[in-house]
Amino acid sequence: METIRELSAIRADIDKIDDQIVQLFVQRMQLAQEVARTKKTTGNAVSHPGREQEILQRVGGAAGALAPYTERLFQTIFTLSKAYQTQLMTESGESK
Repeated sequence: METIRELSAIRADIDKIDDQIVQLFVQRMQLAQEVARTKKTTGNAVSHPGREQEILQRVGGAAGALAPYTERLFQTIFTLSKAYQTQLMTESGESK
């Protein structure tokens, strides 16, 4: 017989995961900052659709039945990362 957990226990687990997601998001955006610096130095464009496709295939494959939702999540992350990189590159007057 399957035991049903209390909603408060499930929500506590979700809160823990949310905290981890925030920490990982901050780390990812810090790396995006490094990417922006490198792109500014090398003259590369902010957008790199080929790289995004590679990531979508990798994470989608790892997510199984949740692939469509995972891909949407990562598309949002890409949008935020590109916006942040553009802001960083524009602050010193350069953007592509």
